[in-house]
Amino acid sequence: YFSPLQGKWSIGQECRKLVEFRCLNLNEAWPPMPFFDFVFLRNVMIYFDVPTRASLVQKVRRVLKPDGAMFLGGAETLIGIDTGYDRITGSGCSYYRPKAKA
Repeated sequence: YFSPLQGKWSIGQECRKLVEFRCLNLNEAWPPMPFFDFVFLRNVMIYFDVPTRASLVQKVRRVLKPDGAMFLGGAETLIGIDTGYDRITGSGCSYYRPKAKA
Protein backbone atom coordinates (compact mmCIF):
# COMPACT_ATOMS: atom_id res chain seq x y z
CA TYR A 1 0.00 0.00 0.00
CA PHE A 2 3.02 2.29 0.40
CA SER A 3 6.02 3.02 -1.79
CA PRO A 4 9.39 4.52 -0.79
CA LEU A 5 9.85 8.04 -2.12
CA GLN A 6 12.93 10.19 -1.46
CA GLY A 7 13.65 8.60 1.92
CA LYS A 8 10.00 8.76 3.02
CA TRP A 9 6.85 6.79 2.27
CA SER A 10 4.08 7.61 -0.18
CA ILE A 11 0.63 6.07 -0.47
CA GLY A 12 0.53 3.73 -3.47
CA GLN A 13 -1.57 4.85 -6.44
CA GLU A 14 -4.20 2.13 -6.02
CA CYS A 15 -4.76 3.08 -2.40
CA ARG A 16 -4.45 6.84 -2.99
CA LYS A 17 -7.74 6.98 -4.87
CA LEU A 18 -9.46 5.64 -1.74
CA VAL A 19 -7.84 8.13 0.67
CA GLU A 20 -9.03 11.65 1.38
CA PHE A 21 -7.02 14.20 3.34
CA ARG A 22 -8.72 17.26 4.80
CA CYS A 23 -7.57 20.33 6.67
CA LEU A 24 -9.84 22.05 9.17
CA ASN A 25 -9.66 23.97 12.40
CA LEU A 26 -10.34 21.40 15.10
CA ASN A 27 -11.64 24.04 17.52
CA GLU A 28 -14.28 25.47 15.19
CA ALA A 29 -17.57 23.99 14.02
CA TRP A 30 -16.98 21.34 11.38
CA PRO A 31 -18.68 21.55 7.99
CA PRO A 32 -20.83 18.62 6.86
CA MET A 33 -18.62 15.72 5.85
CA PRO A 34 -18.95 12.02 5.06
CA PHE A 35 -18.35 9.29 7.60
CA PHE A 36 -14.73 8.21 7.99
CA ASP A 37 -13.18 4.78 8.49
CA PHE A 38 -10.15 6.21 10.29
CA VAL A 39 -9.25 9.49 11.97
CA PHE A 40 -5.64 10.08 12.99
CA LEU A 41 -5.12 12.61 15.79
CA ARG A 42 -1.57 11.59 16.57
CA ASN A 43 0.21 14.17 18.71
CA VAL A 44 -2.64 16.65 18.37
CA MET A 45 -4.54 16.51 21.65
CA ILE A 46 -1.46 17.04 23.84
CA TYR A 47 -1.79 20.74 23.01
CA PHE A 48 -5.39 21.07 24.25
CA ASP A 49 -6.95 21.31 27.70
CA VAL A 50 -9.41 18.64 28.89
CA PRO A 51 -12.63 20.46 27.81
CA THR A 52 -11.21 21.02 24.31
CA ARG A 53 -10.10 17.37 24.05
CA ALA A 54 -13.56 16.22 25.16
CA SER A 55 -15.20 18.41 22.53
CA LEU A 56 -12.82 17.18 19.84
CA VAL A 57 -13.36 13.46 20.46
CA GLN A 58 -17.14 14.02 20.38
CA LYS A 59 -16.79 15.77 17.00
CA VAL A 60 -14.79 12.81 15.72
CA ARG A 61 -17.42 10.43 17.13
CA ARG A 62 -20.08 12.13 14.98
CA VAL A 63 -18.13 11.55 11.73
CA LEU A 64 -16.60 8.13 12.47
CA LYS A 65 -18.24 5.01 11.07
CA PRO A 66 -19.54 2.60 13.76
CA ASP A 67 -16.71 0.19 12.96
CA GLY A 68 -14.20 3.01 12.40
CA ALA A 69 -11.12 3.79 14.44
CA MET A 70 -9.57 6.89 15.99
CA PHE A 71 -5.81 6.78 16.51
CA LEU A 72 -4.01 8.95 19.07
CA GLY A 73 -0.33 9.52 19.73
CA GLY A 74 1.55 7.40 22.24
CA ALA A 75 1.55 10.21 24.82
CA GLU A 76 -2.19 10.85 24.49
CA THR A 77 -5.06 9.32 26.42
CA LEU A 78 -8.79 9.70 26.90
CA ILE A 79 -8.53 9.11 30.66
CA GLY A 80 -10.89 11.46 32.47
CA ILE A 81 -13.00 12.12 29.38
CA ASP A 82 -16.41 10.46 28.97
CA THR A 83 -16.02 9.70 25.30
CA GLY A 84 -18.31 6.96 24.09
CA TYR A 85 -15.30 4.98 22.83
CA ASP A 86 -13.85 1.57 23.63
CA ARG A 87 -10.06 1.27 23.68
CA ILE A 88 -8.85 -1.62 21.55
CA THR A 89 -5.31 -2.92 22.04
CA GLY A 90 -3.21 -5.62 20.48
CA SER A 91 -0.24 -6.28 18.22
CA GLY A 92 1.65 -3.32 19.70
CA CYS A 93 -1.08 -0.89 18.70
CA SER A 94 -4.09 0.72 20.33
CA TYR A 95 -6.98 2.70 18.94
CA TYR A 96 -10.45 3.83 19.92
CA ARG A 97 -13.67 2.50 18.41
CA PRO A 98 -17.11 4.03 19.02
CA LYS A 99 -19.10 2.10 21.62
CA ALA A 100 -22.04 0.23 20.16
CA LYS A 101 -25.34 2.00 20.73
CA ALA A 102 -27.67 0.11 23.05
